[in-house]
Amino acid sequence: MADKTAKYRTEIQQMMYVSGETAEASAETTGMIEEIVRQQVIEMLRQCTEQASRRGSRSISTDDLIFLIRHDVAKVSRLRTFLSWKDVRKNVKDSDDKGGEGDLGTGDEPVGAVAGGPVVDTTKKNKKAKVGLPWEVPSFYNAEVPEREDEEDETKKK
Repeated sequence: MADKTAKYRTEIQQMMYVSGETAEASAETTGMIEEIVRQQVIEMLRQCTEQASRRGSRSISTDDLIFLIRHDVAKVSRLRTFLSWKDVRKNVKDSDDKGGEGDLGTGDEPVGAVAGGPVVDTTKKNKKAKVGLPWEVPSFYNAEVPEREDEEDETKKK
């Protein structure tokens, strides 16, 4: 693999080092890993595109990706957490651009759904958003049951 196409060599070497590889992994190894990851991402995007076309959309959404990995609870949990914090960073950036003070709070209060679900509370800005998925049972109902403070998050139990 040519050095021009190896865009993520340093990141791959760092990840390999953290996983127990030597500090300087060979260029062939990192190139091979990058090519495998690239092929897997292309395949996932192809499957997401097929899923989007089945539901009648011309573009893919995060719902398509989450639906694709729905059986792997750990991956879905990491993606939900990433999307929630991405929403928090976006809201903080927007409030900073407007000159307002961003209140991050505790991160436990849901703001709204990132993935197209119902908005839970629009008055609390810059809090960690709860990602709602259209195929989950709570999305079938108009009203949402308020969360109790003494209940643990289902991701913390596992």
